[in-house]
Amino acid sequence: MKQFNEWDSAYIFEKYWAPDAEARRQKLMPFFWSTLKEQGQLYGNRWKNSFVDNANPYWFSYPGYNEILTGYPDTAVNSNDHPANSHTTVLEYLNNQPAYKGKVAAFGAWYAFDRIINEKRSGIPVMNALDSLVATIQPKKKNC
Repeated sequence: MKQFNEWDSAYIFEKYWAPDAEARRQKLMPFFWSTLKEQGQLYGNRWKNSFVDNANPYWFSYPGYNEILTGYPDTAVNSNDHPANSHTTVLEYLNNQPAYKGKVAAFGAWYAFDRIINEKRSGIPVMNALDSLVATIQPKKKNC
C-alpha cells in the first residue's frame, strides 16, 4: 500500500507474502520461527490460547518493557520518563555470563530502551531508531 511504502511494494509481497499467517511469519522471521520455536519456548499467542498478561497496573510502554525484561512488575516504574532501570534485565544477566559476555546487544525503535536496559550499567550496546550504529559499537577515540 502506498501509504505505508513510498516505493514499489511488489518486491515485499513477492518475498514475504503467503496465503496463511504461519507461512508469512516463517518468511519474515525464519530464525525465530525455526530455531527459537523448535529449541525454546514461545508464549503470548491469544489465537492459540497462550495468554500472557502484564501484572503491573500501568498499560503503557516503560513499565511493560521493564516487566518483560526483568520478569516481574514494579509499581515504582510508573512513567515513560522513568530514569535508568535499577533492575537487572534478562539481557544484562546473560551479558554477565562468561559464555555471553560482550555478545548481547539490543535493537529498538524507542529512545527509552537505553534506560530500560540501562545501557551504561549493563554494558549492553542499545541501538535505537535514530542511533548511529557505528558510533554505538565502536569505542570513541581519545584526543591525543
